[in-house]
Amino acid sequence: MATGEKILIVEDEKSLLQIYTTYLTSKGLQIVSANDGEEALKAVNEPGLQLVLLDIRIPKIDGLTVLKEIRKNKNFDKLPIYMMSVLGSSEVSEQATKAGADGYLVKDALNPEELRQEILKAIEKGRG
Repeated sequence: MATGEKILIVEDEKSLLQIYTTYLTSKGLQIVSANDGEEALKAVNEPGLQLVLLDIRIPKIDGLTVLKEIRKNKNFDKLPIYMMSVLGSSEVSEQATKAGADGYLVKDALNPEELRQEILKAIEKGRG
């Protein structure tokens, strides 16, 4: 796996975003971040993005709506988008999948290294 993979993390909880950003950049990933749905829809246009981690519950425009808006743009057909939530329910996961998510991660179940491993697997899968 090459270093320098660029990902967008959409997370409104600033302390969690800081933990993810600090750890993932220390491991060679480039992080673009957004704190709400409006910022996410702008940030997804960042050149070279290889993955989006999108929180479901974010201000201004919720994550599922952001996902649907991104999927409307044919330029992002192949961009892997993984939804994140503290909710581990199968109902929420199913909603995310139906809306076009490539995967669903439960934030409380992953430490930063496990998140990094999931990111790397998702990027490899997206390339395949």
